[in-house]
Amino acid sequence: MPDADNTAEAILMRMADSYKSCDSYSDSGTVRTVYFSDQGKHIDEKNFSTAFVRSGRFRFEYTERPLFPGAEPGQYIVWTNGENVQTWWNILPEIRENESLKMALAAATGVSSGTAHTVPALLMPDEITGWRLTRLRHLKKLSDADLDGVDCYRIEGQRDDPDREPVTLWISRETHLLHQIDEATSFPDFRTEQTTRYNPEVNIPIDPARLAFNAPAMGEPIE
Repeated sequence: MPDADNTAEAILMRMADSYKSCDSYSDSGTVRTVYFSDQGKHIDEKNFSTAFVRSGRFRFEYTERPLFPGAEPGQYIVWTNGENVQTWWNILPEIRENESLKMALAAATGVSSGTAHTVPALLMPDEITGWRLTRLRHLKKLSDADLDGVDCYRIEGQRDDPDREPVTLWISRETHLLHQIDEATSFPDFRTEQTTRYNPEVNIPIDPARLAFNAPAMGEPIE
């Protein structure tokens, strides 16, 4: 009989508890999406970072390399000091006031390949609504594996979208933090394979500079 504390469901709940109970959180990572079609293969990469203090301070940013030569790179910032919520997007380069952090992150979710929502929804489950990893269905515990020196549980589950293949989560056995998500989606004319990598830390001092809004000035190049 499997250990009740080591089932896929129990591991997923421990992961959720690690996020919603932490005092602070920091990450940086990359989401890499590979598109396969009759025209060949195309790769899209975005870098992202999150800084969070439970007192209400939060900042998320993603940057994206140009989709084609001569195009502008992408950048999106979502920020709050616990009272005001502001965003900046280089497509519409002006500072915008937002009604709520939930709404600000929802607007950034699609263009950030989901990274604006996935972890914030775990950190603030009562504030950030919408679908979250804890709602994966048909959970299955795969064999444990090493990920760049991190000993990980691997949990497989199904999203509600029938076009999406099962998702695999890589969760640290030591910290129960999420280190990688592997997923694939089939469309009528193409297929995608997406890998999201995280370098997470919890309950550490967050440099105030990482929590500053720090939107680029008009015309300032994005690095």
